[in-house]
Amino acid sequence: MNDTRERQYLEDVPRDVQDLIYQDRCREAAQLLIEQKGLGKIQAAMETGRIVSRMSEQFPEAMPAPSSRPALTAKQESKATWGFISLFLVVGTVFTAFGIHGLALGFESRTWPSTEGRILQSVVERETSGSGTDRSTSYHAKVTYEFTVDGVTYKGDRVASTDVGRGKSAHARRIVKRYPKGSSARVYYMPDKPGKCLLEPGFRGVTFIFLSVGLCVLALGIVFLVAQISVMRDERRAAEQSLAGDVLKAAPEE
Repeated sequence: MNDTRERQYLEDVPRDVQDLIYQDRCREAAQLLIEQKGLGKIQAAMETGRIVSRMSEQFPEAMPAPSSRPALTAKQESKATWGFISLFLVVGTVFTAFGIHGLALGFESRTWPSTEGRILQSVVERETSGSGTDRSTSYHAKVTYEFTVDGVTYKGDRVASTDVGRGKSAHARRIVKRYPKGSSARVYYMPDKPGKCLLEPGFRGVTFIFLSVGLCVLALGIVFLVAQISVMRDERRAAEQSLAGDVLKAAPEE
């Protein structure tokens, strides 16, 4: 670490930010910029990079040598590897299950009976998740309807076998336009369980997309899992052989 008396500073950058950079604590410097200037994470990281670049150009002798990150321990590497594999397996399983459910529902709904229903609500809903630069927005059509089977009134809100939000509102707006509030529509329902119903029977392309992506991710997760098990087996075998060699070396000669 450089002594503070040897440091030189940019006039238009807060000294506490530059002190952190001199101490090779750029992540903390970026966090300080977020607090001082209200920048987003990405903006703060880019601004920190620009400051480091300017300081390196103007004060090359005062800047600390880049420090190498400490290597991960074997336990940390194993934990990171298993976390990576688990992520693939979980995401792949969820997408595959979602795709299979949509496929099964689409297949079943093709033979369901139908009846006349009435649209109670039909609006485009906007959902926002995350914050700052990580914020994402999706749109989906919320369509609720009611219908009567054997004198019993049921309500439903499923349009097709796979209803998912999209990044643009055009798809949701088309559905809302197709089913305006107060209009009549055919409702398809499961014969022995009318509460399970939808407006558009059959398959949707997005169902196959979910299934395909899920199977691919799941397959990758399984490949990584098999590879990791193989590595662990080889490491254990090598350790056993090394231990056996040490025992033979330590054994007294007859």
